[in-house]
Amino acid sequence: MADKRLSEAFKSIIARLDANKPAALTGGVYYPNQAGWTQPANKPWARLTIVPTVSTNVAVGGGAEWVRRNMLIVVDVFTPKESGINSNLAICEDISDLFENTEFGNVKTFEANTAKIEDDPWLGYQVTINSYCEGY
Repeated sequence: MADKRLSEAFKSIIARLDANKPAALTGGVYYPNQAGWTQPANKPWARLTIVPTVSTNVAVGGGAEWVRRNMLIVVDVFTPKESGINSNLAICEDISDLFENTEFGNVKTFEANTAKIEDDPWLGYQVTINSYCEGY
């Protein structure tokens, strides 16, 4: 992993979720600026947001700077309220398993956290994963 480009990290994150989307997400996954996507009426769905945070020089010298670009991967999971909390949390656990403490493309991830969010008329939970990419 020696590529500090956020554009490549975003592609890797989207590709990983696309290829391993939890089967219970029958309503699909919305990605930022995705054309042609329609929010489902009564099926579980998710929204992916990738938030770049702080960039730091990890090492400097010899004319090249090794830069770490930190990111927060955020996946909001929405299920119909009548489907219950367990179906939503099962999807969140699948997403946590997919992204937590792993390396893919130019992305390295750490712990995943799940928290309740509110988005009436849906039951909403949010999975956040600390991550970064780094290189010259």
